[in-house]
Amino acid sequence: MAWYLCAISPNEPRNWQLCKERGLWGYTRGTPKCEAGDHLLFWIGKRGYIGYGLVTDMPRRPRSKADAPWAGGTDRFTAVVPMTVQVEIAEPVFLPFVNNVQQDTGFNTGQLQRGMSLVPNDAATRITARLLERYFEAQGEAEGSESPDRA
Repeated sequence: MAWYLCAISPNEPRNWQLCKERGLWGYTRGTPKCEAGDHLLFWIGKRGYIGYGLVTDMPRRPRSKADAPWAGGTDRFTAVVPMTVQVEIAEPVFLPFVNNVQQDTGFNTGQLQRGMSLVPNDAATRITARLLERYFEAQGEAEGSESPDRA
């Protein structure tokens, strides 16, 4: 299965909430080549990686505002990708850049400014490992704060 990097503009953070509510990722350039079972990494500009998910069906053309609830609607979005979020973290994983390239992944800033781009499996799985680590750390902290035995 392929991995795709899905970027959310820092100027439009509400788009992330709309994607999760609708179970759709909006695409503005033709139709992406993804298919059910492909993996998605979610990045919010200037904040970092916030989660990962799965493509659940083939991309399709949006037919109504319900399919494309983002600014520009069906006039701007040429396709939507049915998806589900598997893991989301509250504190994003931000990886530093040197000369517009993210050192740990090799992703350039252009990839992080497109709506959806194919990325190498090895870099994507490294990011996913960090997301899971942060997710489970937060789960452990939440359990610890609720447990009277850990006071």
